[in-house]
Amino acid sequence: MKKFRFRLQKVLEYRETIRKEKQRVFMELNNELYAAEQHLAMLQSAQLENGVAAGGVSLGQFELQALYAKRLEREIEAQELFIEELNEKVEEARQEFVEASQEEEALVTMKDNKLQEYNEYVTQEELKNLDEISTQRHARKNGKRFTEKQSSK
Repeated sequence: MKKFRFRLQKVLEYRETIRKEKQRVFMELNNELYAAEQHLAMLQSAQLENGVAAGGVSLGQFELQALYAKRLEREIEAQELFIEELNEKVEEARQEFVEASQEEEALVTMKDNKLQEYNEYVTQEELKNLDEISTQRHARKNGKRFTEKQSSK
């Protein structure tokens, strides 16, 4: 009996490779998004500390703090825009990953179905062979009995 061979195995392997690559991109973007959010939190914390530390300072220090506060505000706005863009990229990568996973899963399901059909076919063939062997054994036994009955007459 021939061994089971899924005709679309190379396609399945290709789709698995694509899925893994989409998953890797998705995870990298997620990590980048996490780092960007951490950086934003640090900037917001620095902005809050700068506002709290404003009490009892000279005019020069006050001007420096004001400039620092404006720079922090610009950086926070830029970081928020960056995070928004990253969120869009993460969502797009997630969609691509889900789509690639579904395509791979469809082939895996098809392979499982074909394997089940093959196993059922093999089982039927084995049963036919067993029936044939039983029939031949029965015919041999009955043939000997028939010859023995004729020779004893």
